[in-house]
Amino acid sequence: MSFGRRLKLARKLAGFTMKDLAAKVNLSALTVSKFERELAEPTPEQLEELAEALKVRVDFFFEE
Repeated sequence: MSFGRRLKLARKLAGFTMKDLAAKVNLSALTVSKFERELAEPTPEQLEELAEALKVRVDFFFEE
């Protein structure tokens, strides 16, 4: 499963809308959307913030 699909899965499991997640990590909902659609990649710092907000390990986004 791709990074974008895993991010979307974690977001939905956490019960967040894109807007909710964006607010938690100080990004725009458009940026979160781009991450989920793999049109952009988060920086390492953003990746850590996303993982923390979604209560998953960073590895979760990259596991097979």
